Amino acid sequence: MKICELTLDDARRFIRSLMERKTKYPDHKFHREIEGGLAPQTIHGFVRSLKTFASWLAEEGYTEEHVFGRLQPPKVPQILIEPLTEDEIRRLLTAIPQDTLEGVRNFAILLLFLDTGVRLSELVNLETCQTDFVGGQLKVLGKGAKERIVPIFEQGSAKPSFGGSNPPVASEL
Repeated sequence: MKICELTLDDARRFIRSLMERKTKYPDHKFHREIEGGLAPQTIHGFVRSLKTFASWLAEEGYTEEHVFGRLQPPKVPQILIEPLTEDEIRRLLTAIPQDTLEGVRNFAILLLFLDTGVRLSELVNLETCQTDFVGGQLKVLGKGAKERIVPIFEQGSAKPSFGGSNPPVASEL
C-alpha cells in the first residue's frame, strides 16, 4: 500500500489490532505475553504518533489532507498515585547514612523529591544557578521545555542555614 492510499479506516483497524494484541513485540524471538494486553497509554502514544505523521504527510504534500485528523485516541484512565505514608518516609530517610558527602547529597536529593514533587529529569538537569536556597525556590525545566519556579523549604521542611547565602558548590570546597 502506498502512503497516499492510507485511510482513516486503515488507522482504526491498526488501533483495534493494538487493542487486541497480547504482546508488545510480536515478531521478536523473545517476546512475551502481556497480561491484559497493551496499556491504554501505549496505544494512546501510537495514535499521537500516527496523527503527527499524518500531519507531516499533508504538510509535505504526500497526501491531500490530514487523513488521521478525526482519529480519536482511546481514553487513558487517570490513575491516582498513592502518597507515601509517614512511616514509609521515615524509613526512607533513616536508610540513608549521613556521615559521608555522598550520603548527605542523597539525603538532600530525597528531601527535594519529597518536598517539591519534581520529576527525576528535572532534578537531574538542575544547575547550581537555578537554585536559590535563600529565597527558597528552584527554577526547573519541565516537560516540553517549560520553565517553572518550584518553592522549596515549605512548612515542615528543615531549611538549611548557609549564613545568608547559597551553599558552596563542589568547585568552591
